[in-house]
Amino acid sequence: MFPIRDHNPSERTPIVTWMLLAANIIVFLSYYPGLSADDRALSEFFMTWGMIPSEVLSGAGWDKMFTHMFLHGSWMHLIGNMLFLWIF
Repeated sequence: MFPIRDHNPSERTPIVTWMLLAANIIVFLSYYPGLSADDRALSEFFMTWGMIPSEVLSGAGWDKMFTHMFLHGSWMHLIGNMLFLWIF
């Protein structure tokens, strides 16, 4: 069962949440449609921008600590993550 709202009313506008939603959707739309048909290109893209724990632990790839947060594997992955970001 997926939540569609919470019961805690908020008096403030969730500007940061809106900005994160927009950033995630824009980044997804910028890479996914062009790479979805080519599995090799999509794999290389995720290896380039996704976080690999062994690289970070060895001292390399610190920039990926930021970029991996905006990568999603499919439309359903993006929709599910954005729904839970919006709700919670």
